[in-house]
Amino acid sequence: MFLSGDVHRSELTKIERPGLYALHDLTCSPLTSGVYQDDKLKVRDNLVAGTVVLGERNFCRIRVEGSRAERRLVLSSITADGKAQWEHTITAADLGAEYRPPAPKPAMAASSAAGAAK
Repeated sequence: MFLSGDVHRSELTKIERPGLYALHDLTCSPLTSGVYQDDKLKVRDNLVAGTVVLGERNFCRIRVEGSRAERRLVLSSITADGKAQWEHTITAADLGAEYRPPAPKPAMAASSAAGAAK
């Protein structure tokens, strides 16, 4: 996940990479500066459908949800007055990630524990 901004529009793009996980870029701006309007930006190959925000002040929210085994990233764009514009979820499975419990910590050897006590 890449985060970018300062282009006076918001959008989510996704680049598919055969054999690898997709790359996502959340571009988010502006909340307080001027806005940009160019309808040609609404149609591009790597855009996630419905995520382009042009000509309107907004901010983006990123939430991490779910148990370790079902982790997901929830991205959303919200207007300056608090109304949701769009929401998109990326799951760990979307990235090809599979939950693996943490490996147990190795036990300290008796000799190193005794040496540490000195």
